[in-house]
Amino acid sequence: MPKKSSPQGTLPLFAETPPPALTVVHARFTAEAAESLSDLFSGFDTLQALTYSSSVPLIASILPWFRHVDIVFGYEQIVPQDVRQLIALQQAVAEQLQALISELAPRQQALAQALREGTVTFRTLTHHVSHKKTFLLSGPDRPSRVIVGSANLSTPGLSGRQWENLIVFDDDGPAFAYYYRDWLHAVDAASPVAPQVLLGQEALDLENVPVIRQVIQTQKMVVVDHRDSQAMEAEATRSVVVRATELTASYRDLPLMPTGNGHTVIVPQMVHQIAAAWRGQRAAQAPDSPHVPQFDVSWTGPPRCRFNGQEWSLTPDAEAVRQDVPWLTQYFEGFSRFIGNDPGVLQRQYYALLNWLLFAPILPLLRVQAMAQGHHGYLYPMTAIVYGKSNAGKTDFLKTVSRLMFGMDVLVPALEFSKSKYRGWAERAQAFPLIVDDIQNRRFHDHAIELIKSTDYFRTLPAPCMVFSANTDIEGLPSEVTKRAYVVPITASIPVPAAAKDRFTARVQSGLSTALYRAYCAQVLPAARTLAAAWDQPEPPDPYQMASSTVLYNLIGEALDGHLPPWCQILTLDTYLTSHDETIRDTLHRLWTTRPDLFVIRRPANHLILTASQPAELKTWKTNIPDYLIVQQAGLSLILHLAETETFLGRRFVRPFLHRVWGRH
Repeated sequence: MPKKSSPQGTLPLFAETPPPALTVVHARFTAEAAESLSDLFSGFDTLQALTYSSSVPLIASILPWFRHVDIVFGYEQIVPQDVRQLIALQQAVAEQLQALISELAPRQQALAQALREGTVTFRTLTHHVSHKKTFLLSGPDRPSRVIVGSANLSTPGLSGRQWENLIVFDDDGPAFAYYYRDWLHAVDAASPVAPQVLLGQEALDLENVPVIRQVIQTQKMVVVDHRDSQAMEAEATRSVVVRATELTASYRDLPLMPTGNGHTVIVPQMVHQIAAAWRGQRAAQAPDSPHVPQFDVSWTGPPRCRFNGQEWSLTPDAEAVRQDVPWLTQYFEGFSRFIGNDPGVLQRQYYALLNWLLFAPILPLLRVQAMAQGHHGYLYPMTAIVYGKSNAGKTDFLKTVSRLMFGMDVLVPALEFSKSKYRGWAERAQAFPLIVDDIQNRRFHDHAIELIKSTDYFRTLPAPCMVFSANTDIEGLPSEVTKRAYVVPITASIPVPAAAKDRFTARVQSGLSTALYRAYCAQVLPAARTLAAAWDQPEPPDPYQMASSTVLYNLIGEALDGHLPPWCQILTLDTYLTSHDETIRDTLHRLWTTRPDLFVIRRPANHLILTASQPAELKTWKTNIPDYLIVQQAGLSLILHLAETETFLGRRFVRPFLHRVWGRH
């Protein structure tokens, strides 16, 4: 007869392998007494407790009786089978403590002071199950006491209105030693809840969840052991469990997976990367939510940057800066694998975009103040548009630069972008740029163009810059967009098989830190302040491009001991104002070389007539050719000013001799 498996969570009574032995303390009954809470707990110096249903008001009420309090909280339910559930449960417990302490702090100043001084410590279990209730009381003025039983350190448990077991060992050295060892095991299996979090001084985000903060603070890995035979206790504190269930869904994308032996290892070196990636995913999924990162800058007084409410050090370790630069240069060398354009051209295009992106958090502040001095907003484009073939490296580039700047990438999927969500992003993000990935033509026209054209969105701060990446279906941008945006058309791409096998970009992204960008901010913010001081001169100063690229040029040069790659150059305003023109120049040069029959030269009339083969082709030409070159449209023909077009292209249109003989002029 086949053996039946035991239901999950029950003891395998008929299994061949016996279950683990239970730990049993043998004691002897000596007396019964009716005692108050004060009788039980007062007169001692130190309280060390292991409980799993807490009442902070009760703790606050007995706090004056002790100089030191250290409490480990277990859970009403099993240690979860998934580390994401564990993180969610720890956050829910910490949230409950934070809320109660916030409510009590005005009346219970002693609790807040004790938390700040470290004389009160709260911990949550990480990788063990505990349903124990143990209270260790000690001090110099009376013998030690151990209280065990069914009652939690809570108002219901110790009110006398519930049926509870309270067993007391007074002046019992072996009992105190045994339970103290037991409590120390719980401490070793727990993570402290940071007092800064409990007092609301730091946000309870992923990196402040107890187990994650412990890994960061100690720089030691934590192994979370998942067991299959753990069962839930009958009744749980519903609010914590429900909240933990909600939070578990938010952690579903957290890249922490158990190994084959049922352990999840949280490695210190990876914690910040994991947290940054998780925050980026959450912000990308909801660009108008509290998950959106915040960045703000100031050049008044000493340069200052704050990221997610924390002050940034603008004096990074010089060696860290030197380590970032080779990763960046290796990334740019990778463009030599692309086909369809001179690698040098592609490198220069992306390098110019890099400079714009690095300056993007400062640009809104500079633009608002420049326009107040009468300078034109066109000189300070708040939007960049990079478009090209599907394997043109656009998304990888934007992710790489985001890692370089902030240690995280937040690329908002195009379907999550709208005018209203930009406003939500702006309210939270301050100067953190909004990067929208792979936007399609319809959504771009329905939502992006109005933002780009309207000065209302960018007239006051906060108004973060926007970056759009798109495929070639977005080409043919209207002039009201191209004159207000920095447009980067990419004509090269990497073959699909090479892109599919590529791990080069991922290695670069994991190697980069924010050191280079922090060093850049330290130097470029004073340079921006200098620009602002020169706005009242008759001729406006170079808006920012030279200042930005000079700082980056010098930082890269210092790290490479002066051996600069050819694409690393000091840029000017013209580099940006003419960037979009390069594509139509290439198109007209190519057409003249391959299809000269499309052109008719009327030199006496100063006309160059360009005839399209279909309306779509004509529409693309008309959209991309600068307006000042166009005389008029006639059917499928576009009549251009000949001399001005020759100047624009840097060439003279001259027919071969036989064409002139046959009557072409």
